[in-house]
Amino acid sequence: DWRTPEQLVRTHIGYARAQGAFYAKHLYAGDRRILRLLRWDLRRGCRRNVIGLLTRQPRWQDPYREMVVSLLGGLISGWREARALERAGSGPSRRPLFRTRRARG
Repeated sequence: DWRTPEQLVRTHIGYARAQGAFYAKHLYAGDRRILRLLRWDLRRGCRRNVIGLLTRQPRWQDPYREMVVSLLGGLISGWREARALERAGSGPSRRPLFRTRRARG
C-alpha cells in the first residue's frame, strides 16, 4: 500500500466508524436483520485483536483491529444522527426494534 502505517490505521478507523453508522441507520429504522452482520463484525474484531496481540502483528496490517471500538463509536454517532434527522422530518421513521407481544383477549 502507498499509505504510511499511521494513515492506514486512520483509514481503518474511518471505515469502521462508517460501518457503525450504517448499522445504526438500519437498527434505528427497526431492521433487526442487520444484527447478524453487526455481531459478525464485532466478533471478528475481537478475535483479530486477540490474535494480533498474541502474534504481535502491527495494527495497521489488519483493518479488523480497529473494528470494535471504532464501529461502536460510529454506531452511537449514527444513532444520534438518525434520531436528529427523524426529529427534523428528513430521516427514516423509527419502527420498534423489538416488538412487544400484545395480550390476547
